[in-house]
Amino acid sequence: MKYRRFGRTGLEVSEIAFGCGRTGGILIDADDATRRKAVRRALDLGVNWFDTAPQYGNGKSEEALGWLLGEVDVITSTLGKALGGAAGGYVAASAEVCDLLAQRSRPQLFSNALPPTVACSARAAVHVLRTRPDLVARLRENTRRLRGALREAGFAPLAGEGAIIPIIVGETARAIELSEKLLERGVFVTGFGYPVVPEGTARIRVQMSAALEPVHLERALEAFVEVGRESGLVS
Repeated sequence: MKYRRFGRTGLEVSEIAFGCGRTGGILIDADDATRRKAVRRALDLGVNWFDTAPQYGNGKSEEALGWLLGEVDVITSTLGKALGGAAGGYVAASAEVCDLLAQRSRPQLFSNALPPTVACSARAAVHVLRTRPDLVARLRENTRRLRGALREAGFAPLAGEGAIIPIIVGETARAIELSEKLLERGVFVTGFGYPVVPEGTARIRVQMSAALEPVHLERALEAFVEVGRESGLVS
C-alpha cells in the first residue's frame, strides 16, 4: 500500500472530487470521456483520492468509474443520495487505510455514528442495486427519455447519462424562481447556484427516479415547457 501526501499538485483534490473551483465542475458537468481524462491527469499529478458522490447509485458509477479500482488508493462516496437517501458516507480503501482512518480521521473521531436504521437502509439499497437490474434499466430509460424531451423542447440540459439532469439558467435568483413555479405545477426540482456551483451557472436540478411512469414524465415536461415559455427560457 502506498501512502501519498495530498499536497498542492496543481490540481486540488476538492476540485476534481467535488467539481468546485478552477475545473468548473468537471465530474458533475462533463461526459464520461472528459471525466476519465481529468481523473487520469489528476493521477499523473499525484492525486490519489476521489469522491464519486455525484454519480454513485444511478448504475453509471460502476461502469464509468469502475476502472479506478486498482489505480486509486482511496475512494469516498455518499449514503445521502440513492444509497439509503438519508445521511452519511463511506470510504473504500485497503484494510490498512481504513484502520488508519478509524484511529486518526477527525470526522470519524468527532462525529456520532450513523443510526442503525440509516446503516441498514444503506445496506438494503446496495442489495437492491445489485439484485434489481430492471430498476437500474428503468432509471436509465427514464433519464434518457426526459433529457431528450427537454432538449427537443428547447432546454439545454447538460450532457451525461447520470440520473441528475442539470439545466443551466444563469443566475441563482432565476433558478430558485423557476423551481418555485414548477413546484406550483406539481414538479419538485431544486434550484441552486453559487457557491455550490460556479457563478453564472445556477441551475435547475432534476433528479430522476425509477418509480416514475411515462405519464409522470409527460406531466413534468408539460410543466417545464409552460414555465420555460412564461419565463422566456424557451420560445
